[in-house]
Amino acid sequence: MVQGDCGVFDAVKRHSGSYDGPTEVVERKLALLAGAVSASISVMGFARCVVRLSKGAVFAMLCVVAVGLGPVCLGQSEPTASQAIRLQVFAGPAYVNPDYGGASGITKNVGALVGGDLNIGQVLGRIEPSVEFRALASVGTVSHQYSYNGGPRLEFDYGRFHPYGILLLGYGKITFVGATGSYTKNNSGVYTYGGGLDFALDRRWTIRADMAQQHWRLSHLAAPFYPTAVSVGVRYRFSFKSKIY
Repeated sequence: MVQGDCGVFDAVKRHSGSYDGPTEVVERKLALLAGAVSASISVMGFARCVVRLSKGAVFAMLCVVAVGLGPVCLGQSEPTASQAIRLQVFAGPAYVNPDYGGASGITKNVGALVGGDLNIGQVLGRIEPSVEFRALASVGTVSHQYSYNGGPRLEFDYGRFHPYGILLLGYGKITFVGATGSYTKNNSGVYTYGGGLDFALDRRWTIRADMAQQHWRLSHLAAPFYPTAVSVGVRYRFSFKSKIY
């Protein structure tokens, strides 16, 4: 046993250039084993990270490809399709039936309608989807009403005539004229539905007739009311064209 151990010690001595006892040899072997295990764990962790990153990269690439091919698929009906992103802004005076506090049939509010919509192209030839935001303000002898709404809009292209429909969600604020005390105003969630007609004068300018009804409810104990607004104004279109081949 002593001779065998001495042989091992001599081998270690020849390899390392120094003489270590049995305890040092065991510690060195354990250190080497721990280093190998640690390296294996690090390699496995790195591999897992690479796999996860690869999956994320593939998913992101698929999303980019899907988004990029969407307009191309919509434009396949023509050999060379031209897709236009159009920003449209509009404004005009508004005539409002406030439908609150007995004002219906007694008096009407007057105000203004302003807004804009972003059109991202055509679908099925004539349908132009867009996202619209509008603000309606009106004042009267019973109440002042202010609403801010946004949501989808669909427009149909028939030459110079462009009928459209809207369904918007938003926020409204009402101020009570002549009210005293602490309750002089309130607010409500508001949704707006309606439509109108644009008549194009040229590629930029359009005359717009718009009619929309709103749904207000100041609390769960109060009855809802439905202001109706009619507006005639103008719309201006900004075009950002990009061709797809």
